[in-house]
Amino acid sequence: MSDQIIKEKMNRNKNIKSEIKQLKEKIYVLNQEKKINDVFIFNNCQHNWIKDRNFFQYDDRPNRCTKCNMVRN
Repeated sequence: MSDQIIKEKMNRNKNIKSEIKQLKEKIYVLNQEKKINDVFIFNNCQHNWIKDRNFFQYDDRPNRCTKCNMVRN
């Protein structure tokens, strides 16, 4: 193979790595924002807790808020 093709592939890999890094940083920031929003919702919702019968086994049923859909044990 020619050196030109190899250099192009190396540059493409460099660009891909850079894009992956940027996306990971964005995911981190979005996860932090989600955590902050979850805490805010949990602290400010007038919760109406019910036993959640969907998707859980009988003895593992957590409580779910009918207003904000948060789940707690």
